[in-house]
Amino acid sequence: MKKQKFFWKVLVTVAVVAVLLTVVFATTGVFASLGDTTKVITVKEGSVSCEVDRDYTIHNTSNVPVLLRAKLVVNWLDEDGNVLAQAPASASVSINMDPFWVQFPSGSETVEDGCWYYTGILQPDARVSLINDLSSEGGAVRVTVLAEVIQSEPQQAAAEAWGMTYKNGSWTEK
Repeated sequence: MKKQKFFWKVLVTVAVVAVLLTVVFATTGVFASLGDTTKVITVKEGSVSCEVDRDYTIHNTSNVPVLLRAKLVVNWLDEDGNVLAQAPASASVSINMDPFWVQFPSGSETVEDGCWYYTGILQPDARVSLINDLSSEGGAVRVTVLAEVIQSEPQQAAAEAWGMTYKNGSWTEK
């Protein structure tokens, strides 16, 4: 009888150990089969800047894609290259903008009014033309371009920083 009780104790102990080992190995196997679920997020420092070339081309010198806007400042010059307070009486200027730009406020009377918004997203190290043709009559003129860029992502937040909305290459006023 003692041998039989001992036998059952050993048998139950072995069974419990076997069940525990099975649970341990099964659990380890499940976790091992899941693989490494660690996600690595790399954050790189961004710089946002641009340059305006002499031919009125704007260069994205940033390392991120940007939205772009520009303002034109037109000054008439005297014979010595000094800025005049007002345009000569018979003077006129003609500025033809690149078609990928839109002016706000809409309905502006001259190209100098308001800002011009580029309808695309300018990639790092890319260039875009702003003025296609510039001519003046009755005096010398200097056109200064004041360009500004803002990172393009997220587009809604970037556009709102300028008080605008931007979606699918289209700008609208808020």
